[in-house]
Amino acid sequence: MAGSSREYAAWALADYGFKVVIAGSFGDIHYNNELNNGMLPIVQPREVREKLAQLKPTDQVTVDLEQQKIISPVEEFTFEIDSEWKHKLLNSLDDIGITLQYEELIAAYEKQRPAYWQD
Repeated sequence: MAGSSREYAAWALADYGFKVVIAGSFGDIHYNNELNNGMLPIVQPREVREKLAQLKPTDQVTVDLEQQKIISPVEEFTFEIDSEWKHKLLNSLDDIGITLQYEELIAAYEKQRPAYWQD
């Protein structure tokens, strides 16, 4: 299992420029911390991780989030991700950004809602 429940563990990876982390498993808290910090945690079985580890340092590996594929010079692997998280990562959205997508609806609701604290 990869990761720490401390959010600064995810911050450290992000600060070093990591965008993707591939592991056999993640602790729930660390998994969500990575996602909340704009990283993509990918769970892959040992067989896939070993194949990726055997690549040359000069080999390019691409992670295609839209297609949910890890593309190496010798093989492609698929991965799963929650559709909501996929949308957030593809559009660089955090929880505030998601809320702001509904700004017009929120404003309309606030206009029609009576303000009980005002007379």
